[in-house]
Amino acid sequence: MTPAPSASTGPWLSRLRGTPAGGATLSVAAFSSAHEALTAAAAELGGDGVGAGFQHPVWLANVYRHLVAATGAQPLCLGVRSAPQGPLLAVLPLLVRREGRLRVARFADCGVSDYNAPLRSAGGLGSLTAAHLLAALKPALNGIDMLALDRMPVTPLDPLSLHPAAQPARLHGNRLTIADGVDGFLRARGKKYRKEVERCTRLLTAAGDWSFARATTGPEIEQAYATLEVLQAERHAGAGDYALAEPRFETFYRALLADPSGLGHIYTLSVDGAIIAVLLGIEHGATFTLLRIAHSGGAWRQMSPGRLIVVEAMRAFCARGVTTFDLGMGDYAFKRGFGAQAVPLADLVVPLTARAVPTVAAFRLKSRLRRNERLRTLVQRLRGTG
Repeated sequence: MTPAPSASTGPWLSRLRGTPAGGATLSVAAFSSAHEALTAAAAELGGDGVGAGFQHPVWLANVYRHLVAATGAQPLCLGVRSAPQGPLLAVLPLLVRREGRLRVARFADCGVSDYNAPLRSAGGLGSLTAAHLLAALKPALNGIDMLALDRMPVTPLDPLSLHPAAQPARLHGNRLTIADGVDGFLRARGKKYRKEVERCTRLLTAAGDWSFARATTGPEIEQAYATLEVLQAERHAGAGDYALAEPRFETFYRALLADPSGLGHIYTLSVDGAIIAVLLGIEHGATFTLLRIAHSGGAWRQMSPGRLIVVEAMRAFCARGVTTFDLGMGDYAFKRGFGAQAVPLADLVVPLTARAVPTVAAFRLKSRLRRNERLRTLVQRLRGTG
């Protein structure tokens, strides 16, 4: 049973207990299963909801089906309605697990989703404020010490990402839009960048008969995915931290690529029939999100096959009217080279019991330290690490 809040919890729990602004009422209830929640979301929120592909019901269904068991977590999908029988406004796809002394509810990403958010209607959550939504969610989170919502794209469509207590995430997203075709995009990147792509393309042409293709049949997908795993394993050999090598992730990605929805895509760049680069991603709306990429080393490196397969993917998608490319999280030179714009992400960590207040305070302090270079330097000096 959740302990009663104490006076020592400060404004956090007071804010959660406050009366929703304007006296509006929300109804929050847990779905009996993740399948029920995602089916309801697809039916009531406009097909597959609005947001990144990571909120697509097919994506989340495979996360719950193939990845949750290994985490030791329990699924918890909360539906938010304007009234008990009112229209569905949002679904929060969560997992609950014990972390030290605390029971923590987090988004169900299981290490594969770059961005997290509620599944929501096309218009977002209207005038609903984050404080209002959190106050409505709290009874459904009884017995949970902390709500930790990581890596939410900052948007008015998701009031949780705009909560006053939300902190900038450690990493940001990377997105670019091709407005004038791929050739126009390459020209806009500057003469040096364009010439380098042209040089690599000439080397590729000189190497043999090359082709770029999407794997669509069972055997093609099998060959492409097997090659991706081999190339990524070679790249991470000896690192000891390559989590995607675990069998559960292989099961997840293979199921995603086999799903008839077409959400998952895998492409190959080949020379004389031999695959030298593989790209895996998801298409949602007018956006393609790159998830995994790998290429052969050795003599192939001189033609940057990783960059070439992305350029060819851009050409293929632009021809179909898909002009937004999400390169995922992280500040990598590869992504900066394409001129991707940073997409701010937010973390919102809320104590639901007094037990979690110290953890949340430490989280907020660490976040401030990351943003304050001078203060971080001082702490490092005091620790003797600067």
